[in-house]
Amino acid sequence: MTHKAQMVLGTLTRSQFEVKVFDHAPETVASVGGGTLESTARPVFYLSGSPWNLHQRIAGAFAQAKLPVGSMILRSYSREPLDAYQYKHPHLEELFKAFPHRKWVLFGDSGEKDPEVYADLRKAHPEQVAHIYIHNATNAKPTEARFKDMTTFINWADVAKDPSFGAYVWKQ
Repeated sequence: MTHKAQMVLGTLTRSQFEVKVFDHAPETVASVGGGTLESTARPVFYLSGSPWNLHQRIAGAFAQAKLPVGSMILRSYSREPLDAYQYKHPHLEELFKAFPHRKWVLFGDSGEKDPEVYADLRKAHPEQVAHIYIHNATNAKPTEARFKDMTTFINWADVAKDPSFGAYVWKQ
């Protein structure tokens, strides 16, 4: 999320039916899950810094957009850090420990700390990170050091065109 004021305004003035999901994101996430929009063979997790009290709204928007059903990890503001790195990194470490033999394809965006969190996870668990895709939501330069050995993209349809994407997905 790159514009927090816009997020708050949208949360207060728009319904779940108006929430925008990026074109081709549902199909891409479904293919990583090894299935269809209705069901995946592998678990899908959504980790968001959004507050837990928006769970129903987010789940409804995801369902309407036909994103695959998955476990949703949302922030409890009364108990968790506000810093994106400090919030996301421990949750992902827990998932990596819970599924020690799983290879992960990680999707994030350039808006906050996803590249830094994912780079540190790859450093700590190189055998578990198949690949990292970063949605370039901030028009950052893909050559920035924070994106080293990651694939940045603008359009979700471009992920499926990545020659290695099928290999990352199907070798899991």
